[in-house]
Amino acid sequence: MGVPAGYLMGVPAGYLPPLLSTETVQLITHRLVLPGHIQLMEKYYKDSNWCSYDLPKVLKDRGVDDPEKLPGFYYRDDALRLWNAIKDYIKRILSIYYHSDEDIEEVKCTLKVFKTLSSGLCLISLS
Repeated sequence: MGVPAGYLMGVPAGYLPPLLSTETVQLITHRLVLPGHIQLMEKYYKDSNWCSYDLPKVLKDRGVDDPEKLPGFYYRDDALRLWNAIKDYIKRILSIYYHSDEDIEEVKCTLKVFKTLSSGLCLISLS
């Protein structure tokens, strides 16, 4: 006999595998993946692109990017701190391998793959 799905919240992740029975996993999966959820995801992802994940652009498009106009919007403030930390980390890692734009130009194979992956996408600026 497994633990009912409603009681799983608040249980440390390390304790979950021994508590879950096959029936409980099936119940959780069935409750999470209903036709309505799938239709909602299909509707959202149909209009989604890489620009949807550019946080500063999304905040600006929604008109919530200015802290003076909307003070205390903690989602924006905290998310931008995290965004900038990740952006800084990526820039530092890339600068180890690429010291200038010319270095990137020399790696034609990488550029070819990048161009293939980024065709039709909104590129997020790291500068």
